[in-house]
Amino acid sequence: MFALSRRATRGIPRQLTRGINLPSIASVKTFKRILSTPASSSSSSDSSSSQQKPKKKWTLWRGAKYLFVAGLGIYLFDLYVNDDLDSITDRFRTKVSEAERKNRPRIVILGTGWGALNLVRKLHTDEMQVTIVSPRNYFLFTPMLTNTTTGTIELRSIIEPIRKYCHRSDADEVTFYEAECTSIDPVTKTVRCQDTSPIKGTVSEFSLEYDHLVIAVGAESATFNIPGVRENACFMKEMEDARILRDRILDCFETASYPGQPEEEIDRL
Repeated sequence: MFALSRRATRGIPRQLTRGINLPSIASVKTFKRILSTPASSSSSSDSSSSQQKPKKKWTLWRGAKYLFVAGLGIYLFDLYVNDDLDSITDRFRTKVSEAERKNRPRIVILGTGWGALNLVRKLHTDEMQVTIVSPRNYFLFTPMLTNTTTGTIELRSIIEPIRKYCHRSDADEVTFYEAECTSIDPVTKTVRCQDTSPIKGTVSEFSLEYDHLVIAVGAESATFNIPGVRENACFMKEMEDARILRDRILDCFETASYPGQPEEEIDRL
């Protein structure tokens, strides 16, 4: 055994030959040949077999499966955003029997806006005696109210009758009165209501007793105490406001089309 000579180890990194003793120069040549050979046949066969694995084909079944998972995720996310996850468990809920409905708590809701109907959608009307009082017997989708003034959509497309909404929200036992609340007595827990519609009957006023009162009548349009706003401005809050603004726009065009109308007056209109 002797150490490798400098000539025999030419071309081999010094880190590989440091401290190595081989019996002969032939062994050194064999060692160099091993270093220059490629990887073993077993590893090459494994890599070739792994490269030859067939790719997964996009089948109709896999596409339907991915679409189902994506749709389910979107549906659950929509329920989470709108706070409707409890609607899943409500489908399996057993309603209260007729014998247990005699002493139900009485809830009176004033208004048919966003807050009032969102509460109705969450209540179990078989466990509570719910009554809605409002001079407006429909729900108005106010974000699209401005589109009705230009004729993009019709007014009937953004309103929904309150009774239809209650039926769609599984609240068929809700009682609705088209009236306006004129006074509230918190001592006796009663509200006084009055019929404000053009057609009135023999009875136009009535009182309702309540155990819980929800006031969701909304608010009036703010003028910020600016003089002349309420008298001259066009508000956009109710369905009648959209009709008034639309009629005024059409009237301006019709008036501007009169023969002999001065150019200054046409520009003003």
